[in-house]
Amino acid sequence: MNERQVAQPVAPERRRRLIGLVVTVLIAALLATVWRLGGFREQQRAFAQVPPGTPIAAGPFVLVFTEATAQHLLPTDYRKGSWEVTVIGTGRTTGDDTISPQDSGSSSMLVARAGADQVAYPDDQKFGAGRGGFTPGLPMVRYTATFQFADGFRPGDTLRLAVIDQVFSNRALIKTEDSTDEEWHNGRDGWRLDLPLRELAPKTD
Repeated sequence: MNERQVAQPVAPERRRRLIGLVVTVLIAALLATVWRLGGFREQQRAFAQVPPGTPIAAGPFVLVFTEATAQHLLPTDYRKGSWEVTVIGTGRTTGDDTISPQDSGSSSMLVARAGADQVAYPDDQKFGAGRGGFTPGLPMVRYTATFQFADGFRPGDTLRLAVIDQVFSNRALIKTEDSTDEEWHNGRDGWRLDLPLRELAPKTD
């Protein structure tokens, strides 16, 4: 009678290696699935399309935009050619402090887009006759924000403007019980307008 072969038990060290390999494969598969579903990409903001002239209540601001202008700044001995695009409207603050919309690069509350790849942030803002910000307690005043586009910009009939909603919170990475560094900053959604764009005569000086 033939002797039956008895399966040898798997050594503990080999068992640990097999378990580690299985776990690694499972984690890799999970990460690949999350990647395909967009889990590691920054979520796109949701923008509601509104017509020009619509009052926009964004955090401590009420803003109304009606049109935009584009002026070609011709090259001179001291500057390169560019386009100055200005969105025009009115605004006020609903808060108790003088405040202006954030205009610092990608943290800006306003974003102008022309075409698929031409995006700009404000480099100047005017509030009534000045530049300080919206004064509490005043009614709507004239408000403009100016953007700079490259010399290759070609104005069309409209300019797309995005207005990002504002949220008041503490964005510090490490928060403590005594931390009070709350501020207005960009939220997750906002509004999109296609403003009529009017071309002005070129500027040479």
